Amino acid sequence: MPATRILIQKNIARARYSLPFLPPLHRDLITLLPAMLSDGQPVCGIHGHAFNAVESSLLKTYFPEHEPVPVDRLADRVMLESIIAIPRPSPTHPCHVTVQLIALPKPEADEAALEVKLKECARLMGEKGLPIAPAILRAPLPPLLCYDIMRLGVVLAGRHPVIRAEEQGDATIFIGDLTAQDCRRMPEHAGWSVFEQVLEDEIRGFLSAGRYPMLFSIPTANPYLLPYLPILNHYEEQLDTSRLEKLRTCLYYLFADFPPTQEAMAQLSRDWRLPELTALGRLSVQDCLRLRLWLIPSADNELPVCAWPAPGGWSLAEVHLHKSGDLWGIAGLTMLRHRYPWVILAWAGLTGLIGRVTYIHRHGLRLRRDARDHLVRMADCVARGVDIIVPPDHSQGSIRLRGGRFYYSDAPFALLDKGNKFSLDLDEPVIRKARLDDTGLEHLIKKGEH
Repeated sequence: MPATRILIQKNIARARYSLPFLPPLHRDLITLLPAMLSDGQPVCGIHGHAFNAVESSLLKTYFPEHEPVPVDRLADRVMLESIIAIPRPSPTHPCHVTVQLIALPKPEADEAALEVKLKECARLMGEKGLPIAPAILRAPLPPLLCYDIMRLGVVLAGRHPVIRAEEQGDATIFIGDLTAQDCRRMPEHAGWSVFEQVLEDEIRGFLSAGRYPMLFSIPTANPYLLPYLPILNHYEEQLDTSRLEKLRTCLYYLFADFPPTQEAMAQLSRDWRLPELTALGRLSVQDCLRLRLWLIPSADNELPVCAWPAPGGWSLAEVHLHKSGDLWGIAGLTMLRHRYPWVILAWAGLTGLIGRVTYIHRHGLRLRRDARDHLVRMADCVARGVDIIVPPDHSQGSIRLRGGRFYYSDAPFALLDKGNKFSLDLDEPVIRKARLDDTGLEHLIKKGEH
């Protein structure tokens, strides 16, 4: 088993590629995560973690409403072996950062209680401006996630990860084997982007073919960009300029604004002689959708989006619904037509076309006055975990979130299916007059007044 001093040094070495580049607020909030898990109810303590003076000071600064915690106190109930943070790029978030939080539970841990606690921590951190995507996982983890942890994972508290079973001990935890032929998808984190999807699909394709080398370090390479170098090298050798153009475009939009990779990505762009690309937040939704369909064509019944949650800059001042034949659509966009107008409006909300100040021209549709606000709430709820959107009429199907992408399903009674649902009722409420049986009351009804 490696000495504790060596494990700590390796953890510091991994952290130096991300934490120093983040804003002080984000670093403080990441440091606070173990304390937030161990505080309050339910208590989710972490192996070997005790409250310290730094956490106590940060808790008073950012969450003064919380009860003070005695310094050096161990949690009453230990449920986690380790808690590991991986800062990742987020093309659509204002700070361009999201934190994937890997929680490794003890064998006897109550996962339901853990999930509640992690979601509450994520909510509190999100309110402070740091998006957190928690995942409760048990070893062995997918090889690609193990690879990311061993390059970039910051152990906030608990045992340190190792990838050899014989190295497991009191201070370490075996997380998985990098040589395993396991192509499981990575756990989902906050949002989705076509750029990340393209790059992940490439890596999984190489991994399934047994041609993907997992390199821990190249002295001159940024560890965030390291996983993609073998793939780029392969297509350069094959002189596949079309594929190279797509991969380089994805890398640019994913990493150009991410603080830990800004400098490295700028140098690569010069080396590749990339044409000047417009920042994602300044592109129109139309251009974003064209970019999306160039990178990944739309599948059957898919409602294509470039990335979500969509940035506020993508919303339009007004949108016009129009009907061509039996199909509804948005004026100026040919990417999607559908027989149900609620599907088109939901898609417009998910893509970011409809924002908080967008005016919807109904053109004959009887929509509720707050339809726009309802669509904005829908998009917010999807970002917080909703994966099924259902209309009031069960026969009109539903919209499903699968693998980060949205699909229309015509299967009825979606409310009965398993999943987190949002009821999207956009129809104008109809006040129906009551019809009274006036038999025998003719003498009370004045002529001409009924």
